[in-house]
Amino acid sequence: MGDLLDLWISEIEVPCVEGAKKKGILDGVNMLIGDQSNPSDLNRWISESGGNFSVIVDDGGHRTVHIINSFNTLWPNLAPGGLYFIEDLQVQRALWNEKPPIADIITNWVDQLLVRQGSHKFENNNLSPSMKDMRSIYPVPKGLKW
Repeated sequence: MGDLLDLWISEIEVPCVEGAKKKGILDGVNMLIGDQSNPSDLNRWISESGGNFSVIVDDGGHRTVHIINSFNTLWPNLAPGGLYFIEDLQVQRALWNEKPPIADIITNWVDQLLVRQGSHKFENNNLSPSMKDMRSIYPVPKGLKW
């Protein structure tokens, strides 16, 4: 595997990592241990791995704060042309009824990109009050372009 790519996996639980290493499950895998809701851990992951990721798959804590922290920190370290995936977007609505769920925040980002950068011309005055609030609370992350 090492000849094709460097695989980095992050995990919050040390015992989980130690158990998998003993079983040989993680042979050839670089491990990062920490909490995705902690920006210091995310920055340490970038430092330890070298960043410049070709692919990022966020299959972490599934909470808005976890996903936003990860995205805001890791997105700038995605290589040009790289791919960023966020898994299990439905979990927030189904299990926790979080307000706002990450799916709504991403929809808001797309709307902002269409208004600001896209060929579609949407008027800001046609937005509902909740969408206007979302724009001020969750602006499009730096470097995210349409």
